[in-house]
Amino acid sequence: GLKATMAYLEESYGVSDAEHSLLSRDIILGLQYKVKASRKVDVLLRFNDDAQIPWCRLDTTDPAQLAANTANQRTSALAMMSYRPTPWLTFNLGTESWFQRTVHTTRMPGIAFALNGKDAIIMKDGALFGEVELAGKPGMLSGGYRIEGNDLSGQFASPRLAYAKIFGPVNIKLVWSSAFRQPTVMNLNYGPPDGSLKAEYATTKEGELGFRLG
Repeated sequence: GLKATMAYLEESYGVSDAEHSLLSRDIILGLQYKVKASRKVDVLLRFNDDAQIPWCRLDTTDPAQLAANTANQRTSALAMMSYRPTPWLTFNLGTESWFQRTVHTTRMPGIAFALNGKDAIIMKDGALFGEVELAGKPGMLSGGYRIEGNDLSGQFASPRLAYAKIFGPVNIKLVWSSAFRQPTVMNLNYGPPDGSLKAEYATTKEGELGFRLG
């Protein structure tokens, strides 16, 4: 049940209205272990380490552009348990946390994070999530909830409710969900000086009707 992964991603862009170019790079190392603890319980453990250079400005001497060049080192861990007491009922419970250190890659006088006045900043985050699934002849109904706390940008929550059913060649799906996107370190750095930048929330209502012709 042990799986190791490595991903290397690199993209470069030319900026049409400027002379400089952009570079994004990720090196992600991962370990995942999945084990069947008992006939009714599955456990998933996952660990990732990500070295990231996001939106690095190249071929420029503009201090304002260079001040946005950062590197992230993020370490994350997840643990999830799936419990199925009966064939029609499943509980998924888990926790996830990560630790990120962001540094300015350009060492120039005056370049510092607005939040702490230093050339490096740390962001910590933790989350709890759960889901219940009911499956049977009436269809599949699932409900989930995630609550997350971030030491720089506050607390967030996202619920989800979904229903799906197949009637012979006809299938339907109904989903209502809420999602959030936390402010990044650089969002906060360029945001209001008092740190009052808010997260983005989106609420989705989705319906799908399908028919299988053959």
